[in-house]
Amino acid sequence: MAAAVVVVIVVALAAVVDIAVNAAVILILPRLFGADSVWLTFAVYEALVLVVAVILVRRSERNGIICGFACVDYIDVPESPYRFAK
Repeated sequence: MAAAVVVVIVVALAAVVDIAVNAAVILILPRLFGADSVWLTFAVYEALVLVVAVILVRRSERNGIICGFACVDYIDVPESPYRFAK
C-alpha cells in the first residue's frame, strides 16, 4: 500500500514539474526571441530535460546510486543442442 502511495506522489510531482517548466519555457522564449519562437518551445523544453537527465544519471553513477552498462553481469547461456540443426 505504501509503495502505491509513493508512486502516485512521484507521478503527480513529475506532472506538476512538467507543466511548470513547460509553461516557463513557453512564457520566456517568446519574450527573448519574438513571437515566432513559440514553435521552438517544445524542442527547447526537450533539450533541457535531456541535459538535466544526463547530469542526474552521471551524478548518480558517480555516487554509486545506479550502475551503468559497465556493471552488467552477463549470464553465460548454455549451448543449445539444436544450435547446429538444419
